[in-house]
Amino acid sequence: MIFELFSQRNAEKKDIDVYEYENFPQEFRNQVFFIISDFISLYKDNYKNSPRIIYTNIYDIYIRQKGLKELIDYGRNNSVEYEIEIFISQSEGKDFIDFIDLTFQCIDKVLRNQSFHGYSSAHEGENEQADNAIKELNYRFRQHGLGYEFVDGQIIKKSNELIHQEIVKPALLLLHNKKFKGAEDEFLKAFDSYKAGNNKDALMNAQRAFESTMKCICKEKKIFYKEEDTSRALVKHLIENGFLPAYQDSFMNNLEQVLSGGLPTVRNKEAGHGQGDEVKTVDNTLVEYAIHLSATNIVYLVSLLKK
Repeated sequence: MIFELFSQRNAEKKDIDVYEYENFPQEFRNQVFFIISDFISLYKDNYKNSPRIIYTNIYDIYIRQKGLKELIDYGRNNSVEYEIEIFISQSEGKDFIDFIDLTFQCIDKVLRNQSFHGYSSAHEGENEQADNAIKELNYRFRQHGLGYEFVDGQIIKKSNELIHQEIVKPALLLLHNKKFKGAEDEFLKAFDSYKAGNNKDALMNAQRAFESTMKCICKEKKIFYKEEDTSRALVKHLIENGFLPAYQDSFMNNLEQVLSGGLPTVRNKEAGHGQGDEVKTVDNTLVEYAIHLSATNIVYLVSLLKK
């Protein structure tokens, strides 16, 4: 017989996440440089705030905030733009994300208010260019599975969001078990699809993860179900067999509506049926909501099973 000791049972669990926070691929670094360079080059006809002046201002603010004298070794012999290009390509992760944060704060809070030509304040078309730069940055974060987003004038870290810390990561940890291999795979596919911009696939995989979790529980508790059972039918099986507590009919009806109604309704309305002659697009915010709802349901159900 093999015994597991207290220290082994309570060893710090590996941090399981769907996002990367420290390692930035070279492709992403290059894309960030192109976004910044393309936007700042729009000021080439601005006699008060030329690209050289913008780069110099960002450079000086950054090294001052970081307590440095130069951005790269022996950097002052080169153009500021060249130094920034090298720094973006080679800097350590924490320094790189600080630089992105500062540069896009400048784009969002300062440059968007200035005309490309310098004669007046920026108008709608020029503001749109700033919005597009921020939009592409967030797309690149998501594309490369990096756990950051530029929102409300600053970069936020996904792991710092309460819903990510308290719902998504616990769901990943609970599913990281051979009993729930299928559900874990579908939950991860939901995030992979979301990162790749395949929002409809993300919705469907989020629901599949929820349904697979219930099927795994039915199997574990020897509760009869059919493979083609929908989420509503699976919830009904769990209620009828006493897995879900039946305190009172109204409570259970509400619980069933939340568990079987919320996520499938989102999927069926947006991705589950034919779209006819109109191509439907699924908003990123809706996809995040669906994944978070799936994670909440999974945490609740698997926690009940563990008890």
